[in-house]
Amino acid sequence: MSARRFGPPGARAMGARGGFLHVAVRNWILVLILGALAGSWFVGDAGGGISQRQIQPVLPGFDASRARSIVLERADLAAVETGGLERTTLTRRTSVETTGDVGAPDVWTIAELHGTAAFADRVDDLLSRIGSMTTLDLVSEEPGSHAGYGLTKAKALQLRVSEQERMGDSPMVDLLIAPAPGRAAYVLAAGDDRVWRIARFTPPSASPRAWFDDSSLMPLPDRGISAIRASGPALEGEPVIVRTYPGGDRYTSATGETLVTQAVLDLFKRLRTLFPTDVVAEKVAGEPLDGEPWFSIEVEPIVGGNDFRIDFARPEESPEGGARFVRAARLQGTITVTVSAATVEKLVESLQRLRE
Repeated sequence: MSARRFGPPGARAMGARGGFLHVAVRNWILVLILGALAGSWFVGDAGGGISQRQIQPVLPGFDASRARSIVLERADLAAVETGGLERTTLTRRTSVETTGDVGAPDVWTIAELHGTAAFADRVDDLLSRIGSMTTLDLVSEEPGSHAGYGLTKAKALQLRVSEQERMGDSPMVDLLIAPAPGRAAYVLAAGDDRVWRIARFTPPSASPRAWFDDSSLMPLPDRGISAIRASGPALEGEPVIVRTYPGGDRYTSATGETLVTQAVLDLFKRLRTLFPTDVVAEKVAGEPLDGEPWFSIEVEPIVGGNDFRIDFARPEESPEGGARFVRAARLQGTITVTVSAATVEKLVESLQRLRE
């Protein structure tokens, strides 16, 4: 055999060990290089690598339970009365302040709508969303970039929250908010240059009517009504009286005659659709509408609570050429609202039908 081809046994063993060592050293060098690259990627250095950030709330000290007032403002040159700003001022009123009932929940009111109640769920959702905003998505740290995200007072919504009834100069929340692509919002906190993108957050409205509690003027469910009495010129005759009995399967008139069940259910349906469309004036609780009502409805609950009355004025034409409306007010309430004239006229028809 040729020594050139196979070589001596000792030489072959040393060659194998040398190749192994060469490969091992090369692999370790590669491991060290990759480790260095990974370290510079995750840890970063003075040269500008991408560093890890701790995700935390945008407003770490925010406590929704301490919020007493909220102001939302957006630039609107047409809003002359508010100095070129569309504005909503929400104030938390305790149950003692509003109803004297210690056990009742607090109420948020809207200053721009004569202190009427705000939709509580909408306010609670906003406060919850403020507290849940995190620093997950940082989009910019450059002061010069704010305008590009719409985060200037000339374009963005300014949202402030205070622990005091009056906003003051040092609110616990002071944000500029602008819409971002993908049903999100850009957020900039006062005194901070960082812009955050908050997913699944639509900038709230600065319009007072967006916060108005437009729940029905009829707060009782069908089976919570013991009796209804309606009277006034609109009904052209004697008052219409409906009495209900336990179980909700029998209804009678004032004289004890059995009323058609479907006619009574239609009346209940019409009552539930008395949704206010606007707030037009303040009133004193316990005082009726100005002038003689077109008709009034008094409702007696089955269990607990006091009777209440709703007064309705005659239908009016909208001065702006819009839909006709009717002014209406709960006797116990402190505001006068408007309701669609068509809704009220159908209610009158339903009451008259009970006489047939």
